[in-house]
Amino acid sequence: MNFRIDKLRIDFKKSTEEIIFNRLNFFYGSMGAGKSTIARLIDYCLGGNLEETPALQSEFVSITLEAIVGDYIVSLTRDKNNNNIKVLWGQGLRKSNSLNIPARDKNGELIPDTGVEAISDFIFYLNGIQPPKVRKSKVREDSELIPLSLRDVFWYCYLDQDEIDSSFFNLELDADPFRRQKSKDVIRYLIGFHQDKVASLEMQVENLRQRKESILQGAEALYGALKKIGMNSERDIEAEEEEYKKELNEIATTKDSVRNIPDTKLRHSTEEYRENARVLNNQIVQSEEALSEINKMIENHEQLKNELIMLAIKADRVMAARVVLSAADFINCPRCASELPRREEGNCKVCGQKESDIAESDREDIKIQKADLKMRVNEIEEILEKHVEKRVMLEKEIADSRQKKEELDYRLSKALKHYDSIVMSNLISLEARSAKIEEYLRSLLKNKALIKQYEEMYENSGKIAEKEKTLRRELLEERKRAERDTSNLKNLEDLFLDCLIRAKLPGIKEEDMVTIPTNNLYPSVHSKGMENIAVTNFSNYGSGGKKTLFKACFALAIHRLSVKTGNIIPNLLIIDTPMKNISERENRVQFEGFYNLLYDLASSELQNTQFIIIDKEFFPPKQEFQDIFVRHMKPNEKHTKPGENRTPPLIPYYNGH
Repeated sequence: MNFRIDKLRIDFKKSTEEIIFNRLNFFYGSMGAGKSTIARLIDYCLGGNLEETPALQSEFVSITLEAIVGDYIVSLTRDKNNNNIKVLWGQGLRKSNSLNIPARDKNGELIPDTGVEAISDFIFYLNGIQPPKVRKSKVREDSELIPLSLRDVFWYCYLDQDEIDSSFFNLELDADPFRRQKSKDVIRYLIGFHQDKVASLEMQVENLRQRKESILQGAEALYGALKKIGMNSERDIEAEEEEYKKELNEIATTKDSVRNIPDTKLRHSTEEYRENARVLNNQIVQSEEALSEINKMIENHEQLKNELIMLAIKADRVMAARVVLSAADFINCPRCASELPRREEGNCKVCGQKESDIAESDREDIKIQKADLKMRVNEIEEILEKHVEKRVMLEKEIADSRQKKEELDYRLSKALKHYDSIVMSNLISLEARSAKIEEYLRSLLKNKALIKQYEEMYENSGKIAEKEKTLRRELLEERKRAERDTSNLKNLEDLFLDCLIRAKLPGIKEEDMVTIPTNNLYPSVHSKGMENIAVTNFSNYGSGGKKTLFKACFALAIHRLSVKTGNIIPNLLIIDTPMKNISERENRVQFEGFYNLLYDLASSELQNTQFIIIDKEFFPPKQEFQDIFVRHMKPNEKHTKPGENRTPPLIPYYNGH
């Protein structure tokens, strides 16, 4: 990605400063001169947040960055505390187009059919690159897909002084998960592991999984509610429905008969109510006794099940204890502490039996015991399940019977209050029963619909599960296809090792090996012959100076690989204070090693990359560079007058701190 900075124009309250950039740029000098501010202002023009030093807080007004982006001349202007960037761009000498672009927050497409919504999209657009799509949220798997942001890519182009020795591009295991996934997206993009199809399939699979889980949860809740009222299946409902319809027909026949039977041959309805009430009362008592018995049985079986589970746990502990004790070399008896007699080789020093026989026999016994216990627990669980179902039925029967008895009591009370003729009394009783049954049949119809709904939900979840299974197979194949070509990953490992060796990082040897696992993309250096013992990475490097060089070397390796793979990240590398925490006098080897590496690369593989280096001291290159810019910067003394400082700070008139 072509991105070359030509000029910075910074408006301060009392002056306007211009910095003309070359391909290789070196800013050095004392603290407080504004060297790091130059890098921060470049980042600010590209959508970053600006950490305002006291000088910037009081003096900064706006910044304009002029650059070549792709084949375009571009001017980016951003005022202080402004979330928009004014962009002018064009080809040749004219910047004929202009636009106000949000630094970050997107609010719709600004250039039709380009996908440009923020400055990140704009830089990709001018380079004619379609950024890969990644999930917007790294926490929610069903998040929408969005283009990879230039802000994420820029982590590998701008090594900020504040984070150069504290974070390894957010790839370390304890880094913020959201940032770590985004950083991995950039590496995957660079080494060719990322594919839009993989990301799309991942999202489809997760959507299906969540949809299936949602349906299953709904189906289980519905089934639980139906089971609670004793409705296990459509067949149960139909059987009950048939029974009540039959009773309805019998009531209709009885009503016709009652009208033709003399009063003397009929019983008054109050007698029937009393008789039914007695029957119901007996049923309730019997059901309550049965319920009490069932509860006791459930309690006993639960207790037995827990005891068996505890026995299984004890068996595991015994086995574990024997494994531990088998490694113990007993000299004295563990019980009485007497010295043990000498035993033949291979025999237990305590009991004298063949150890292999004991161990095998014990293992087999415990295995058999555990299998028996597991089988017994399963049997008890089956029995418990049946008992629980029976308890639910009994509770429902008792509730129904009590309700019926209350209704009968009410009818009996009403009948006694309005004592009708025997015929009328019987007809009223039959009508009441008929109305009650019809109401109950309507409720059965509703339950029948719910059971049908449950069955449909369960069937749908099965269809979704099949589709999910098919997509998972497809996803697995796509992942394998995306990761099959590991040549770029291997190339990155070799380039990183080469940078570390040429930078003369302490402890790194040519025979060492760099590995970058595909799951976390966090590089480590392994010593030859001690691959699993001596591992060096950013996290376990004790020295801040080593961490800084380790990270800077990886950034160089990334840019070397980018050149080989077609410049898919900006060919700009800003390193703010690579010698942070390193004394150039006491660590001269590392000081010279790193800068010789950087200049060698700048004159060969990275000859089209623009470097902006900020450091305490300037290390002159051995090579002859025609396109180098060096600026020495020192802060003003308290009483420095304008023009007196020959190596002025970024804000030439500023005397504050």
